[in-house]
Amino acid sequence: MTKRVNEVLSIMEDYFTNYLPFVKGLSSNTIKSYQYAFQLLFKYLEAEKNISPEQISFQALSGDTIPDFLLYLEQERGCSIHTRNLRRSAIVSFAKFASKKAFVSSLSFYTDVIDLPVKRQPKQLGVKYFTKDEIAALLTLPNTSKLIGQRDVTLLSLLYASGARAQEICDLTLADIVVSVSCGQLYCVRVAQQNYVQDAFCSQLRCSVLDSRVSTFCENNRLRICF
Repeated sequence: MTKRVNEVLSIMEDYFTNYLPFVKGLSSNTIKSYQYAFQLLFKYLEAEKNISPEQISFQALSGDTIPDFLLYLEQERGCSIHTRNLRRSAIVSFAKFASKKAFVSSLSFYTDVIDLPVKRQPKQLGVKYFTKDEIAALLTLPNTSKLIGQRDVTLLSLLYASGARAQEICDLTLADIVVSVSCGQLYCVRVAQQNYVQDAFCSQLRCSVLDSRVSTFCENNRLRICF
């Protein structure tokens, strides 16, 4: 007897292996984030509702399952509202995809999830930036007599000069650091910026020109900051 294929898992496999990378063109980091959202959901279903991954159905994902899961993330796992909203976005995106692949069986799941609101974050008070003096003090902390200290001060300088996020700096390769010979030793860095648009992350390239001090750090440490 042929083993029955789980409909949810089958559609989810197509969603992660074909739709997200090739149709939507999402980055590998975004796809990993979406995958982690479902790993957490599967663990929650197994621990809280005694539903193993092989038993998951669209019916099991309907009703209060997803709202309860999002509440569990905040109250039990201590996730921030931002993280909660990211997990919600992954689930909503999958619900939209599933409704096109199995409209009838996924309808209840889709209708229960699609209207889940993005939770608003309270406004944060206090200082949101460093002063120049504070940045200068921060850059003196790494021990530049050691290679790891030279790497750290280069990364900190690059973050400050480019305005890039930490993950954007982590994604840099040697090819992203460009020298413009026509303008002297002028260094530019290409950053793949991740913008959150309509429940998904979209990549955009921007080029930041580095000042002479940061350019010197990059020249001396190009092989150390990209590993």
